[in-house]
Amino acid sequence: MLGDPGSGVHDLEVTNVTLEDDGRFQCQVSPNRGQDAIRADAILTVSRGTAGSPGPLQRNGLDIRPADDGAGISCVAQHPAIAPEDRQKLNATVRLSVLHPPGAPEISGYTEGEVVSIGQQKTLTCISRGGNPPAQLVWLKNGRPIGSKYRQEDGRAVAVLVVDAEVFNMNATFRCQASSKAQQQVTETYIIVNVLFGPDEVTVSGTQEAKGGDTVHMSCITSSSNLPANISWVINGETLNNTSQETSVAGDGGWISSSNISTVVPIGMRQDMTVACYGLNPRSGAPKSDYPPEPPTILGYESGSHLRAGERVSLSCVSQGGNPPATLTWYRGDTELASSTEVRDSVARSVVTFQVDHADNGRVYTCHSTNSKLGGVQSASVELSVYCKLMKSQRLNVAVSWAFHKKILNEVGIQ
Repeated sequence: MLGDPGSGVHDLEVTNVTLEDDGRFQCQVSPNRGQDAIRADAILTVSRGTAGSPGPLQRNGLDIRPADDGAGISCVAQHPAIAPEDRQKLNATVRLSVLHPPGAPEISGYTEGEVVSIGQQKTLTCISRGGNPPAQLVWLKNGRPIGSKYRQEDGRAVAVLVVDAEVFNMNATFRCQASSKAQQQVTETYIIVNVLFGPDEVTVSGTQEAKGGDTVHMSCITSSSNLPANISWVINGETLNNTSQETSVAGDGGWISSSNISTVVPIGMRQDMTVACYGLNPRSGAPKSDYPPEPPTILGYESGSHLRAGERVSLSCVSQGGNPPATLTWYRGDTELASSTEVRDSVARSVVTFQVDHADNGRVYTCHSTNSKLGGVQSASVELSVYCKLMKSQRLNVAVSWAFHKKILNEVGIQ
């Protein structure tokens, strides 16, 4: 007993409450000096607050379960003296409200390991079923609340969150928490969003001038991307094979790719050396169902540049993604060229190497891309510009250029 007896205050504190404490408590004041006795009742209701599967709650000899929430219980008086027409009047009904915890939340709209491309949107739906009262839902991003709007419908609580696939959401943890006064602990579930994006720029640096026989050293570095970009080197239109690269973690959580090459300027070379670096993003986590590849892009020749008759050129056609990957075919005008398609890191590539002559001036080289999902052909073309007269030079300049193909770099994702 608690309180202040001198002031007539007598409180009852019930500790370590169990289901057996559920019931009626009565405070009584004994009669004194002709005063009637005073009595006052208090009802203590004890409910289970665990998130498991509780057993029945005993109340007045009845087994009450969560499934009984909303059920009606009737008390009917029966006696031989009660006329049949009066039996319907001699009854009372109560409708049960059984407190029980809601189900654990579930997130739909994103599957584990799924990747989304920059600029896309994902609609995440969190659902908690059942419970009396239903769950209160809240969304958190990396531990910080970002939304508490939810609705209750058909015996469940629903909260919807739209997530933009941007760099700042890369590898972010989105968590949905469910709480209820019928349970002591908060239940939750979460997903981690994987966002793919390409680098915004590619930078080339190194030797600016050299003569025949000199060794030229060049470096290429990309801005942040996810996944790491694959670096490809092209010298005078010819793609280098077996080059190496390194990756490092960027400040925003993406990846920076870098590559270094060294090459010797051929003795007697009578033309400038053009060194180009390309950054290509591989595609990852592609779904098992068929989907079309990206349109092809041609590397190795810059539109508007000039070639000299007798110069060797390597044109690379690349197409990202696709299930199955693209099949690439080269044409000189309307004539098909002998070529093959190689696929690495979900990027299809086909290279043709040839020596240009005066007949190639104004000639169009086309790469066709096909796969079973396209139902047609995607194409890319370049028109060559060829000088027929060779220009003599005693000293060579190494023209440094960087190639940035917006479509290849940024259109990386799941169709």
